Amino acid sequence: MEAVSPYVTLLEDGRVLIAGGVDGGSNVLTTYAEIFVPGVDGGADTVVPTANAMPHTRYHSISGRLGDGRVIFAGGIDDADGMSADVFDPADDTWYALPAMETGRLWAAGSDLHDGSFLVAGGVPSPDIGTAGLATVERFDPESEDWVPMKPLPEGRMGAVAARVDDVLLVVGGGEGFGSDFHDDSVMLSFKNVAPVAVASVAEYTVPGIPGYATAVVLSAEGSYDDDEGDVLTYTWTERASTLAVTLDPVQEVTVGLAVGTHTITLTITDRYGEIGTDEITVEVVNAGSDRIGAATAVTAAADRARVRRSARDLRRRADVSDRPALRRTGCADRRRARRRSPVGRSRRPP
Repeated sequence: MEAVSPYVTLLEDGRVLIAGGVDGGSNVLTTYAEIFVPGVDGGADTVVPTANAMPHTRYHSISGRLGDGRVIFAGGIDDADGMSADVFDPADDTWYALPAMETGRLWAAGSDLHDGSFLVAGGVPSPDIGTAGLATVERFDPESEDWVPMKPLPEGRMGAVAARVDDVLLVVGGGEGFGSDFHDDSVMLSFKNVAPVAVASVAEYTVPGIPGYATAVVLSAEGSYDDDEGDVLTYTWTERASTLAVTLDPVQEVTVGLAVGTHTITLTITDRYGEIGTDEITVEVVNAGSDRIGAATAVTAAADRARVRRSARDLRRRADVSDRPALRRTGCADRRRARRRSPVGRSRRPP
């Protein structure tokens, strides 16, 4: 088929994928795709169609090869507002639809990254091509088969090109929109992976327990972090060779059962690139009937009893201070009245 502005990609096995563009005969967007197969040992070159057609039309799109050998196509003028994405798998020469991008775009810059993923940067919104250039950046993760938002460009850029050098991506040229001046500089985006930092903690490092039974202890990885944006972390809690629990972002707390004894627990955080960070805590589960717990309980009980005695003594003291004068006055008056009434008392008065 004759095609205008198709996308041409060299496959890992030496074949060439030709896809999309505009049908030269009907002047409409096409989903047709074919593979150029070079002849072997002087044999003739051949062109064969792919097993199925592209899921979406493609024009002014972004394409590139993923780390696993598949070829990705995204955005452009398509039948889905520039948000669609498709992938071609050379293993079976078949096309598959991918999840849509967060933002529809055409005339964007795209490149494979060092980890086998694919990045799309800038462009202009599709189909509203008359607006300013985009600064948003997205990365397709072939492991999760989804798009991950990344740190944006300093300014919008349409019509720029991208090139990767190791873990650094250069976005060169482009303009901020139609009618604007084009940039004569480049933006450098670094994708060097940074290992996560693990911070392990527990609410109580010494807890009471009962021999023969597991005591529930909540382990927390709160405070752990990873400077790589969009990185999904795995939290693994281990004691010696035993795995206590495994969680994924955003879950950073887990409850485990620990027997009476001293436990040295290791938190290992792993990012999607295999980089790790570790931290260690020690949790002591003490027999609730042991001398240590009993001594602590006795001290607490003694302190409580002393507090009660002090309170009672203070109450008595306040009662004595307030009531004693009245009692003394009352006692003296009663004795005087008794003497006046007594015959003996009166006869003893002097004449």
